Parts: sequence; C-alpha cells; structure tokens
Amino acid sequence: MSKKYTQAELKNALDLIEQGYSFSEVSEETQLNKSILAREMRKRKNLKAKNHIEEYRKSLAKENDKTFDEYRKHNDWQHNKR
Repeated sequence: MSKKYTQAELKNALDLIEQGYSFSEVSEETQLNKSILAREMRKRKNLKAKNHIEEYRKSLAKENDKTFDEYRKHNDWQHNKR
C-alpha cells in the first residue's frame, strides 16, 4: 500500500491541528483521511513526550551529580577538620 501524501503535506496538516484547527477542518483542506491524521498526531505526541522524559531524566541526573559532589565535598571537609 503506497502513501498518497508527502511528508511535507503531513507535517503541514499536523501543524495546523496543533495550531487549533479541528481534524475535520484539516482533513477537508488537505484531503488527508482523519484516521491518518489522528494516528500521526498520536505518534507525534508520543515522540514529544518521550523526548521530554529523556530531557527530564538528564536534568535529574545532572542535579543528582551536583548534589552528590556537594555532599562529598562537605564530608571531606568534615573529615579533614578532625
């Protein structure tokens, strides 16, 4: 089964939906099936969520490293104080 639309057309349609247009409006304008739009919109949202989670994990890891370094410096200072 071959696609009857280009990636550029699909991207444009999904951008319109994100801007607030309804699936019906975009489907009429672009001649893309609403089920295709819905499927691709779910994929896009899932990808964005996955990227957001990954960024959040990285920021947590960085913060944990920073906190651990501060804890270690404090303990080294306490140990050398004795």
